[in-house]
Amino acid sequence: MKNLLTSNVHFYTAKLDSKKISVIQENEEIEQGYIEEISEVSIKIKNSWFFKNACEFYLV
Repeated sequence: MKNLLTSNVHFYTAKLDSKKISVIQENEEIEQGYIEEISEVSIKIKNSWFFKNACEFYLV
């Protein structure tokens, strides 16, 4: 996979541009969707929160 989101700038840009995100945890895709909210420690996609330090986030 490519286009790993690693910083708040990446997350906010993806949210503003309505980019679809893939959430990976332990080498398995666990969700795909659009960023709804961003906090210091997590990202909200499809009404679920995913911790930044436990998941990887990629542009689809």
